[in-house]
Amino acid sequence: MSFVMSYPVVTPTDTVTLNNPNLGNTIRLNTNSVTRKTLAGETRAYKDSGWPNHITQLYNFSSIRNIDSSSTLYTLREFLETTAGLQIKIVDHNGDTWHGYITSPINEIVTIHDDCSFDIGFEFIGVKQ
Repeated sequence: MSFVMSYPVVTPTDTVTLNNPNLGNTIRLNTNSVTRKTLAGETRAYKDSGWPNHITQLYNFSSIRNIDSSSTLYTLREFLETTAGLQIKIVDHNGDTWHGYITSPINEIVTIHDDCSFDIGFEFIGVKQ
């Protein structure tokens, strides 16, 4: 099981691979509906069929170690900084390919373990290919 992020989408030149990460992820579906309470106290939801639905994925990796000489932490941080606001490709742990954007700040890399491993989390909005 691995998790691969690459940029640009078509012919990648920058790629970061996390091999066998401890993974905890969450998927949120945003349907872009408006909820209002009527004068009678009823709750009503309104949605236009033209409003887009998007999926926000929250990826959380824990206990990532710097095993190789290229230092995974600095490679990952550099990738996140250089691709901020740009469309990237992710091949997740299920083998699904996603194209989209990282929408969270880069400051979520935390080293709190005794073995100098680190945790990272970010939000990604994308479309499954």
